[in-house]
Formats: sequence, C-alpha cells, structure tokens
Amino acid sequence: MIEQSENAQKSTKKETRFVTPTLSDIFASEKPPVMPPSLPKLVKTAISRTPDLLKPTVAQAIFPALASYPKDLRFEYIDGQDRELRINCLTIAPSSSGKDTCVRQPLNHILADMKRRDKVNRDRLKQFNDKYNRTGQNEEKPKRPDNLQIQYIMDDITRAGLYTKMEDAQGAPLYLKLNEIERWNQIEGAKGRNNQFSVMKTCDDEDNDFGSDRAGTQSVSTTGTLFLNWNANSTIAKAVKYFQWVLIEGPLSRICFATIPEVELDADIPKYGKYDKSYDEALLPFIENLKAASGTINCPQAKRFAERLKDECREFAVKSQSREFFDISHRAIVAAFRKACCLYAANGMKWEKTIENFCRWSFTYDMWIKMVVWGNAIRDANKDVQTSKRGPSNLLEQITANNEGVFCYRDAVNVRLQNGMTEEGTGNMLSQWKCRKHILQLTDDTYKKLH
Repeated sequence: MIEQSENAQKSTKKETRFVTPTLSDIFASEKPPVMPPSLPKLVKTAISRTPDLLKPTVAQAIFPALASYPKDLRFEYIDGQDRELRINCLTIAPSSSGKDTCVRQPLNHILADMKRRDKVNRDRLKQFNDKYNRTGQNEEKPKRPDNLQIQYIMDDITRAGLYTKMEDAQGAPLYLKLNEIERWNQIEGAKGRNNQFSVMKTCDDEDNDFGSDRAGTQSVSTTGTLFLNWNANSTIAKAVKYFQWVLIEGPLSRICFATIPEVELDADIPKYGKYDKSYDEALLPFIENLKAASGTINCPQAKRFAERLKDECREFAVKSQSREFFDISHRAIVAAFRKACCLYAANGMKWEKTIENFCRWSFTYDMWIKMVVWGNAIRDANKDVQTSKRGPSNLLEQITANNEGVFCYRDAVNVRLQNGMTEEGTGNMLSQWKCRKHILQLTDDTYKKLH
C-alpha cells in the first residue's frame, strides 16, 4: 500500500498535512485523484494562469512539449535500461469542456523558443524548394541544405514526411499536436480495424527501427530511430471507439491520459490569467536547463521512486487480483519515471520531494482514467466496449470477517464471485496473500487478516 506522506503543507492560517491516498481509495472513488497542493516549481509556474478546475489537465499535458527540448538525454531505469524522455498525452473529456483551450496557451509559450528556431529552418527549406522547382531539366539541381532541424511538425504529416523530418532532426525529439486523435490515421496510413498504430507504438520505444527502403532509383531510403512526443484531444466516446480493436495490443498502455471533470449546468465559465511576458520569464530558466541537458544521467531518487511505485502496484494487483491493472501499470510507471526525470533536469539536476509526490499523483491520475474508461473492455476485449464505474478494488478489504479479522474459505470465494471472477483461483489468491503476510492461515478452512 502507498505510505502516507510526512510532508506538511503550510497555509497562511494553519498547518495542514497532505495525506497520499492508497490505491484502494483511489480506485474506489468515482472522481480522479486530487493533485497534491505542493507542486514542483516548473509545474506550479506552468499552471499559474490556469483555472483551478483545469490545473490537473494542464499539469499532465505540458510534459510532451517540455520533454522535446533535451537532445541525447537518457536516464538509467530500474531495469538497467536507459530511458529517453519519450512522453505523450491524450486529453479525453466531454464535448465543449475546453480540452484544447486550457492547454493551448501553456503549450504555445513552452514551445515558443522551439518554434522561433524552426521558422528559420522552414524559411531555408522553402527557399531551397523554390530554387529547386525553378531549375530547368538541363541545369544542375541545388543540393538540399544540411541541418534543417524542424522539431515542431504540422498535424498533416504523413509517415513518409516523418522519415524526412526524423532524418533532419538528427536525434532531437520531434513534437506533434493533434486537435483530434483521429488525425493520427494519416500518419499510420490506415484506420478502423486495419489501424494497428505501429507508429504510435514505435515512437514510445527507445532505439526503435523506423524508416523505409525504396526500390526505385529516384526514391529516397531513410532509416533511423523515431523520437516523437505528442499531445492530442478527444471526447471519451470517440476515444473508446478509436481504440476498440487494439485494447490489448499496446497503444493504450503507452499513452498518458488527462481528463476534465464534468461541471454543473449552471457552473461559471473558468477564468484564465494573462500569459504575458512575466509568464515567459518565469518559464525561461526551466527551458534553458532542459536545452542544456544531455548525456546518460543516473538519478537515484527517481529510481527509488519507481521502485516504490512498482512494489505498491504489485501489492495492489495481488490484493485486487486484477491482471489488467498489473499489465497496464508497467508502462505507466515508466511514464511517471520519465516525468520525474524531466522535472529533475528542468530543475538543474536537483531533486525535490515535490517531484515524487507530483509524479505519483500523475501515475494514479493516468491509471484511474484508463481503468475507469477501459477497465471492463480490457477484461473482455471481444465484447462491446463498456465503461467501468470504477477501477479494481481490494478484495481482502471486502471479505467479511469477525471482530478478530477471522474469515473462512467460502467468504473469499463469495467476494471473487461478487467481483465477476470464478471460484477457481481462490486457493492461489489466498496462498499469495499468506506468502506476503497479508493473512495468517489458522486451519484448513479459516484465515485471519493481518492488516
């Protein structure tokens, strides 16, 4: 279980304590987990002009853009592999909830420096194309300029266009913003059941092989490693339908999700602050730190955080007997680790406790959305898409016991049946709990809770 935080949060009137909720509490709730009140400096700055209702959405959505600044930056993960800052975010929320509006200004200001550099290279590329097209058939064609690095790519990009942009970027991350997730069909070159999201899955994996070998004498062969961070939006209904044929094939587990809670019909319109020069000046030191970051870094605090999160997820998976949660959590932990490393680099390679608290929230927020929206569908990928009312629950807590915490084998069976599981597997579940010292076996048929 997640330990309670000892980090006290101070207010102007009195001292309050933020208690990190357990995974059982988070998935038992019909609302997404609440963001901790004390935030990393970069996150606090980035959402400083955002209305309170939308702060969690923006806090989750800023990372793909931030992570696109460092080049040749890797962090050692708990499995011994090096991880790059490959981060994406899909915001799913009801229609007209402000999905694009709330993130547009923060992303534009975060990416402003990148766009300025890209504009220079776009102008150079346009000049080359104009000159190339004016050159006659009997004249020598101009050579395409080197170092045409353009990281912010347009949403009408195709797979073939990605090959060229990837080659020009020379290892720097590309960044893409899609107003609607369906625009991804153009990149993949397929839609519906035929869309296996191979590019979407590839760009999340380090050292991937991406490109094309052309047979024609005038065709261009391009191969390399695709590094693409992205933001996109969708309504919940469209997102459910969009991924309905690939629920257990990788795309969902590779995506970080954000959402916007529904409001009352008579709710006030959210009020935004001014994204002015002072906002840019506050962001600048973090952007400069990210631009300067490179090399393979060992951040022991981020690794310890990932280890703790992994252990907590494993314990909860055992107690809830949720294979779906266990499988999806692996990549979600990697995403939380990458965000922690991004904040660490943006902070000048300095760790703060707020980084771990925030990234733990980011992980639970992402997992809550996945399990609530796709939990039932993942459990039975061949059935019609459904929406879960809540995520997995702690089966041990549901078992009715006497005042001393004693229960029988049949009590455990009944709880499994109530949660849509079969009686088969009850013995294995109790053995796991006993091995992990969650219960003590008293007789062949009776057990006692130890927590």
